[in-house]
Amino acid sequence: MILSNEQIPAKLIDTFKSQIMEGCVYRIHRFSVLPYNTLYRPLHCDQFVEFLRDTRIYASHIQPTAFERHTLLELFESGDYLRIK
Repeated sequence: MILSNEQIPAKLIDTFKSQIMEGCVYRIHRFSVLPYNTLYRPLHCDQFVEFLRDTRIYASHIQPTAFERHTLLELFESGDYLRIK
């Protein structure tokens, strides 16, 4: 899973901020998937991942280079985003 739309509740930020580094790959267990009900959507998605108090994060052996990467400009040019109405 590539997280581009995740939410960490403010009261749990201190718990997870030292466990996650941008650009790395992780196995994440015990989380919620919720509807994405907000007007601001930098990417087109209908759901987001919410971390919970008992969410567990483990480093993966998969290298980040195994995943295709896109810039924001590429996403806008491809139309893979939701326009704010």
